[in-house]
Amino acid sequence: MTSVAKNAKYGTAIRHFLLAAICVLLIPLYSHGDTKNGEQPDVGNTPIQKKFLKTIIVDDYYPYTFVNQNGDPDGFSVDLIRAIAREMGLELKIDVNTWDKARNALKDGDIDVLPMMAYSKERDQFFDFSVPHTIAYDAFFTRKNGSKILSLDDLHGKQIIVMKGDQAHDYLLSTELIGPEQLIIIDSLPDALRLLSSGKGDAALMPKLVGLIVAKNLKLSNLELSPIVIEAYNRPFSFAVVGGNQSLLEKLSQGLLIAKKSDQYSKIYEKWFGALEPPGLSLRTVLKYIGGIILVFIVIGSILLLWSFSLRKQVALRTRALEEEIAERRQAEEGLRESEEKYRSLVESTQDSIYVVNRTCNYLFMNRRHLSRLDVPENNATGKTYREFHSASDTQEFIKKVEEVFASDAPQQHEHESHRDGKHFLRTLSPIIGPDGRTEAVTVVSTDITDRVQAEEERLKLQDQLQRAQKMEAMGLMAGGVAHDLNNILSGIVSYPELLLMNLPEDSPLRKPLKTIQESGMRAADVVADLMTIARGVAHSKEVLNLNTMVEEYLESAEYRKLENTHPFVHFKTEPAPDLLNMSGSPIHIKKILMNLVTNASEAIEGAGTVTISSMNRYLDEPLKGHADVRTGEYAVLSVSDDGSGIAPKDLEKIFEPFYTKKVMGRSGTGLGLAVVWNTVQDHNGYINVKSSGKGTAFELYFPATRDEVTAEKKKVPLEDYLGHGEKILVVDDDERQREIACGMLTELAYNTEAVSSGEEAIEYLKEKQVDLIVLDMVMPKGINGRETYEEIIKICPGQKVIIASGFSETEEVKMARKSGAGNYIKKPYILEKIGLAVKEELEK
Repeated sequence: MTSVAKNAKYGTAIRHFLLAAICVLLIPLYSHGDTKNGEQPDVGNTPIQKKFLKTIIVDDYYPYTFVNQNGDPDGFSVDLIRAIAREMGLELKIDVNTWDKARNALKDGDIDVLPMMAYSKERDQFFDFSVPHTIAYDAFFTRKNGSKILSLDDLHGKQIIVMKGDQAHDYLLSTELIGPEQLIIIDSLPDALRLLSSGKGDAALMPKLVGLIVAKNLKLSNLELSPIVIEAYNRPFSFAVVGGNQSLLEKLSQGLLIAKKSDQYSKIYEKWFGALEPPGLSLRTVLKYIGGIILVFIVIGSILLLWSFSLRKQVALRTRALEEEIAERRQAEEGLRESEEKYRSLVESTQDSIYVVNRTCNYLFMNRRHLSRLDVPENNATGKTYREFHSASDTQEFIKKVEEVFASDAPQQHEHESHRDGKHFLRTLSPIIGPDGRTEAVTVVSTDITDRVQAEEERLKLQDQLQRAQKMEAMGLMAGGVAHDLNNILSGIVSYPELLLMNLPEDSPLRKPLKTIQESGMRAADVVADLMTIARGVAHSKEVLNLNTMVEEYLESAEYRKLENTHPFVHFKTEPAPDLLNMSGSPIHIKKILMNLVTNASEAIEGAGTVTISSMNRYLDEPLKGHADVRTGEYAVLSVSDDGSGIAPKDLEKIFEPFYTKKVMGRSGTGLGLAVVWNTVQDHNGYINVKSSGKGTAFELYFPATRDEVTAEKKKVPLEDYLGHGEKILVVDDDERQREIACGMLTELAYNTEAVSSGEEAIEYLKEKQVDLIVLDMVMPKGINGRETYEEIIKICPGQKVIIASGFSETEEVKMARKSGAGNYIKKPYILEKIGLAVKEELEK
């Protein structure tokens, strides 16, 4: 590995790696789900709904963006955004302008997207970025006859030319290397290089590739590259949208993924960058170095020959010749050192493992990346064998591939899974040809493709999940909408009896039918809660509980006693773990899933049989069957098993779908039971493991455990604790019945109430009058909704106390309103104690 020829071969292999590393392997995480400055995107005006995209490109940014000879926008980024627009089914409108105006146009919303913008923390305040589609590196350009800039310290006192608004501009301003007064700001990169070539400024900072192409096209022969390398600075070019436009960003990211999977990306990349790959060391360059060395020895031999004939007469000549020889040798050594440094910098800075082995698979060379992977000190690498660090099967496979290279004198490539860390690699084995024309060693470039393999696995997984999600989406939307309407209807059934019972004497014959009505309404509310659970909207607060306690309370319930009477030949057995860990959850939903599972187990038994309810502690450090992303840790497990007929394999994949049941609909089930179980476990960040081997079925529910103590049981609060003192409350609700119920309850609690039917009326009311508190409905289809109403209210009444009410669960709109300052959230139908406590707590803040 010391000869110039070998360095040339290694250099060619490394350049091939760089192209692959930049274009295929890097998948950084730049997209953000948060909106900027607390603003929400206007979904109604997104480009997806407008069916076209508006964008701006910058001329003279070849090969990324430029205007071709026909006057049309062209370049890599233009072709890529066009391909993605086609995948999205959108028309594309492209204008040409300066970079600074393009960036301001995106920031002001005049355009939808920029096809290429380099990510930075400063830009992230205003824009959202897709995953990068290319990565570029910057360089300083200087005049050959100008002052030399060999390190970053040489920038002090120098004038640097940058394009206005470019990432290089942002980078220089963010550092302490130079001040703003040292910058010369221009509108385009060609102008920057012309200005530098004419003698203005000391250097220009821009993308290296673009700068080289522009300088060549403009024939600016007096410019050269500075050797400065900025390790922490590069340009991950991405699609950029205005902050918060997640809908468009997701479509662009999806389009980019499709383009890469369908080879469109690789074709576009090859079109614009394929011909720009830097060539390897040429034979002429190698011969030049060898010729220089030979020339040195010829000169030395000549001098020694002359010296042997005329030693005394040629002392002065010999001294002069020796000085020339030393100078030439130093020059040759310096050139060779610079060449080796460039080669080593290239090899050592790559993210790929690069190593050289001989025929017996002994390491002759390893770069730092490979040394790090093997955990080998740099001074102890040479002479190590491949089998010392890898399994027997891996070693056997590698030896076979190396033998194939030696036998064919041709490269070999294969995918390989490492037994050391489970990662996937693409290994390219290239021969190093010796003087005899045969392979004398093998260079291996091992590229980490774990992300690509995992992405493919994730794609297949997402495809399966998408089919389920599409099936569940319509059901979820229907369930949420129906539940909201039913909650409004149930308010009268649940709330009015409570008001009437407060004013009836204990011996009134009307109390019993009113309680029956109220209890029926509460049972109907439970069905609505099931629909809300399926819609993934559980609003109940979670508390620390113990599954054993939940089982005990269920076994004492009326539902369990009824089940025992219905199935007299079924034996119910419990096996609680005495040291069961606690969990954080909703007691209502845990009891609900316990009731559903025990009921299903009982009905699965024909005749006599046993249903076993057990609990246990588990520590998971590997995935459960059917779950690829199980989190490591402690779990409290609830198991319900039976010895019935079991579940057919074809039914196992469908049992958690809403309304899927083998029972008679309406008689022994609604088909919602297991759907409620599935969604409840998901809402508790848990997992379900179903075992059914032909006889009997076991459902194991895994809930993340906690070491916190069980939450103390809540006691009923006396009415006197949440009575008011005549405070004035404004009820805002678009439903007349809801306004009447809320006002009636609050009046019973000694508050003075007023009511309006819309957000607009509430705003006008508050312009004239003051209130102590507002009960604000979040969902008002006509006019502005609850969140928008709240935002307008706090503009005219800063600090106004508000509580939120809704028939839906705690949606994002509710969370946003509470984050902006709104108080408690209460769920319809109204219950006197809950609305009373919520109002009292907010007034006392």
